[in-house]
Amino acid sequence: DPAFDAVVKGRVSLAKLPPIIADMAKGYIAGRLDMELRARGTASMLTADRFHALDVRGRLDGDDLYYLSNDTAVMADVRHIDFDFGSKLQRRDSTGTMSAPTLAARIMADTANVLIDGITMRLADLRLGAGIENAGRRRDTTAIVPIGGGISIGRLNILSITDSAGVRMRDMKGLCLIHISEPTR
Repeated sequence: DPAFDAVVKGRVSLAKLPPIIADMAKGYIAGRLDMELRARGTASMLTADRFHALDVRGRLDGDDLYYLSNDTAVMADVRHIDFDFGSKLQRRDSTGTMSAPTLAARIMADTANVLIDGITMRLADLRLGAGIENAGRRRDTTAIVPIGGGISIGRLNILSITDSAGVRMRDMKGLCLIHISEPTR
């Protein structure tokens, strides 16, 4: 059962992409992306019954990202964004108990300005995450697999340029969990 431990790293300046790839964006793109992907496991884990045992982690970081569509109807400007994920993340709860392995992903952006068809959105301090228990295949298809997610936004301003309607919000937070509850006695 051969084992593998692989790492792939990369960095790209979006403004320097070959024209054939840049044309796929249907507009001007700029900024820098850094990426890292790591996978550990054995050949026997590459099956439907054992894929949950793989340890896969990755991250994608973007700096000074900018997009302007050819028709100028869409524009996005993001100062910094992080996206990371993993298949074996564990958390310790308030009692000190470690959680089951979790397949999870998280996005964090410090500031973003977006214009889409006359609506502008300004966003600061976004944190968005989700996870699901990654303990393997279950024979009981009625069993609830714990899943959850959360969002936090420091500031959000939305303004319609065409009619000047707008919304301003600060310090929004939300959390949603589905899990198995132990019966109370």
